[in-house]
Order: sequence, then C-alpha cells, then structure tokens
Amino acid sequence: MISPAGIKSFYKNIKLREKIFINYLFLCIVPLAVISCLNYNTVLSHTNETMTDFVNLFASQLNSEIEGYVASVDNISKSVVNDTNALDFLSREKEYLLYDRITYRKVIENYIHNMTLQKPDVRNIYIIGASEIVYYSGNPDRPLDIGDFENLDWFHKILGSNGNLIITPMNIDSKPSDNVNSQSLIIGRSLRDFHGTSHGVIAYEAKIGNIIKTNPVHEQIISEYDIGIEVSNISGDYLYKIPSKALAGTGQETAVQAIVLSSRSPKYGLNISILIPKKTLFRKLYLLRNLNLILVLAMILLTILLSLLLSHTITKPLSRLAKSMKLFENQQYDLIPATDRSDELGSLTQTYNRMISKINTLINEVYITKLHEKKAQFAALQNQINPHMLYNTIECIRMKAALNNDAEVSDMIRDLGRIFQLTLSKGKTNNTVGDEIEYITTYIKLFNIRHDNRYQLDIRLSGEIMEASIIRFSFQPIVENCIVHGFHDILGKCIISIHGTMEGNNILLTIKDNGNGMDAEKLSELKQKLLASSDTLNDTKSGIGLKNVYDRIKLEYGEEYYLNLHSVRMEGTAVEMLIPYRKR
Repeated sequence: MISPAGIKSFYKNIKLREKIFINYLFLCIVPLAVISCLNYNTVLSHTNETMTDFVNLFASQLNSEIEGYVASVDNISKSVVNDTNALDFLSREKEYLLYDRITYRKVIENYIHNMTLQKPDVRNIYIIGASEIVYYSGNPDRPLDIGDFENLDWFHKILGSNGNLIITPMNIDSKPSDNVNSQSLIIGRSLRDFHGTSHGVIAYEAKIGNIIKTNPVHEQIISEYDIGIEVSNISGDYLYKIPSKALAGTGQETAVQAIVLSSRSPKYGLNISILIPKKTLFRKLYLLRNLNLILVLAMILLTILLSLLLSHTITKPLSRLAKSMKLFENQQYDLIPATDRSDELGSLTQTYNRMISKINTLINEVYITKLHEKKAQFAALQNQINPHMLYNTIECIRMKAALNNDAEVSDMIRDLGRIFQLTLSKGKTNNTVGDEIEYITTYIKLFNIRHDNRYQLDIRLSGEIMEASIIRFSFQPIVENCIVHGFHDILGKCIISIHGTMEGNNILLTIKDNGNGMDAEKLSELKQKLLASSDTLNDTKSGIGLKNVYDRIKLEYGEEYYLNLHSVRMEGTAVEMLIPYRKR
C-alpha cells in the first residue's frame, strides 16, 4: 500500500507540467464527481419514495378489487342460503313428487343462470345438494354426478368449512403455472341453514387473471413495469401467480432486484404480493443516470484536454528556458525564440534573451582580444626563429670558407639565398608541407657540405599531404634538434625520416631519427618544458625549438591538436604532430 510519504515524494519529483495537470484535473473532476453523485442520490431517493408510494397505491387498489370480487361472489352465494325452500329441496330432492321436483329444479337453475349473468367471467358454477344431485353451468361432455366430486380436495374442504367462504385452487397439490390462462380457483361454501344443517355445496370456478384484466389501467401497468403478482390463501396455497420476466429467482435475490409489497385480506385471508423489478421501475432513472454518466465522462475528457492545454501553455516557455539553460552550461549561448506573451513568463524570456545577448557580446569582445593576442604571440615566436637559424647557417658557411677556399661556396650561398627566401617572406603564416620539405632538404644540404653527406632524409609523404597547409618553420626546429642533440657523437649515417598518414580529417606527421635517444627521466623533463608557460623560459636556445612549434600548434589549431615525443635510449627519438587537413 502506498504511504502518504510515498505520495508526497512522488508528487515532489514529477515535472511541473504533470503537477499543473494533476492539480487542475483534481480541482475540476472531484467537485464534478461529488456534485453528480449527490444529485443522483437525491434524485434516486426522491424517485424511490415516489415509486414506493405508487406501488403501495397500486397494491392497495389491486387488493381492493380482488376483495371486492370475492365479496360479490360471497353475496351472490348467500342468495341460495337464504332460500329455505331451495335448501330443503337440495336435501330431500328424491323425496319430492315429480311436479315439485321439476318446479324446484327450475328454481335452482334460475339461481345458476342469474349468477352467471352477474359474473360472466366465472367459468362454472356448481350446486351439489345433500341428496347428491349436481347442478352446474356450462356444457360438459357428459352429465356430472356426485362421483365426479367425491375425490376432489376442494369439495371436501368446502364441506368441512362450517358455512364459511373457502377460496382454494382447483388442484391444491399442483404448483402455480406460469400460464395465466390455466390458473383456476374455487370460491365456495357449504349451504347451511340457520340451524347449522348442511344442505349441500355451492362453488364457483373462476380466474383471478380475468379479474385483473377487467381493469385496463392495471393491465397496462402490469405490462409496462413487468409486475409480478402472487395470490395465496390462508393455508399458503397459490391461487394465482404472474411471474416477472426480469426477476431471475425469489428470496434474497428477489429482494435485491425488486420492490416487494405484501398485504393480507383480514376478511378472506388472502395474501397478495406485488413484485416490481427495480430495473423496469427505475428504467427512466437509470436512463437519466447513464446520460448523467456520459455527460460526466465527457466533462472529464474535456477537463483532461483543457488541463493538458493549460499545463502545456504554462510549462512550454519554462521548458524552453530550461533547455536553453542546459545549453548555457555547455557554453552554447542560443536565444529563445521570440514570443508575444506579455505575462511573467514572457518577461522572464525577454530578460533571459537580453542576458544571453550581452554574454555573446562580451564573449565576442574577449575572443577578438584573445585572437589579437595570439597573433602577436605567433609573430613574436616566428621572429625568434629567424636570428637563430641565420646564425647557424652563416656559421656553417664561415667554417667552410675557412677550411676550404673553394668555388663550392657559391653553391652554398645559393642555397642560403633560397632559405632566406623561404624564411623572410612577410605576411605569410602558413606554408604547404611541400614548402617545409623543400626548406628542410635545403637545410640538410647545407649541413652535408660541412659533414660530408653524413645526414640523410627519408621522406614518405603522399601528394595529398604535400599539398596540405601547415604553420611555417614547423619542421626545421625539430630537424635541428635531431642534428644537434640526437646525432651528437654518432659516427655512422644519420637518418632523419619524415612520414605522414591521414587520420580521418587530420594528418599525423612523424619526424624520427636514429640517434642517441634519451632515457625516461630526460624525456619526462622535456615534456614538462613543452607544457610550461613560455614566460618561464629564458632567452637561450632551449626556449626556441620544440616549445616554439608546440605553442604555435596550440595557438593555430586548438587544444585538441598536439606535438608529442617518443624516445628510447640508443634507438632514437620520434616527434609526432597532429594537425588538421587543410588545403593551402
């Protein structure tokens, strides 16, 4: 089970958009649901009271009609009881003369005829005298005699009734049939005089279904509301039953599904039960409930859509602002698209955009300042190279001239002129890799004049790399380090290899010698010098070579490009340069 603390934590951690959506949805749906439930319960209670009153009225009227019908039959039957001559005839008919028998038979038959006229819905009327002569209405297939009644339960029940009116089903042992037309009952009494002497039996075979059908209003109500009616006598025998089609059973199930009202006739002992299914009784109310439910669901759906729209309207500018702030953390200073909102969110967006514009302006100013500073540093670094290189070259020529007063000097001066041409070009910050190779080739050629072709170049560069752009004087300081430091005290051939490969959109250049190399401690010290600030170096040669090239690579191409060293003692040193591939 979710605890209140868990709900609070969940609510605290969800996004603002979901919070606004949940709050608005809660504030709209809960009152709507409460009002709808209260309204429905009020209508249900009022309708229930009204329909209960209606059912009571209907049951009362139905009870009155059935009692009235039985009472009328009771009164008619008493007309025979009050005729003492007729009662005497029924007791001693066989003792009467033929003429008198014919006369009183006519009297009895007239009684039956008049009763039939008064109650045309009665199927049969039986008068069975104590002399065992049977009088009846209707046209049976054969004449009836006392033997047709001696085995009938209702006949013996009426004989033992002591003159009271008896209402009983024709077949007491049978269960009530769902077929209304087959449900017949007997209303009868024992014919007794004032002295209590029994002179016979009078019985009416009738159908309560015909009684109800005589009232078209009741018949319409029963049909419209699918009303079930059960009528039983004082002994609990069913006299009549109309089942409700909507009710699946009886007992507790019926009590839940229907409104049940029972009434008892104190005079005749009739029990009348009215069963009205709630489904049909409250049909219109259920229709109203369903319509109300549909309207509530439609309102909930509309509320959800409005909640989503409202939360989106409020949180969209905030989401854009949050997204821009995340970009701000990554040093991406983008403006939020302009909006026509004039509320607090619009004001916040405008303020943020003004702040970003100001930051971009300041960044541009700082960038331009730094760019000018880099150009100044680059120019200073470039100017450092020329005196140093010229010193070495002139010193080489001077020593050669001192040792050998040969015409060969003219060639050296020619090569020196080419070096001057490549070195002293104004306004150029970049060469092609091919220009740098030409410079190094001429440079080594001058050194070989002095050292008897001791130094050899192994150049393996593709035409694509040879045409690529590179900062000026990037090879010469490295090659000079190879000669001065790498080949110190080396007697054999000194080979400097310059190789290059394409690494995606970059070029990896490797300048390697087969000289002395250096141990790990020396290599680490040299790498530390590369990383140190230029201001910490003195004006000696140690501050010009590799450090110069390293700084210019960083200034020109950015921090992701590098110059790196690898060296093994007595195997040589390799210098790697990673630069971007750019065509000159």
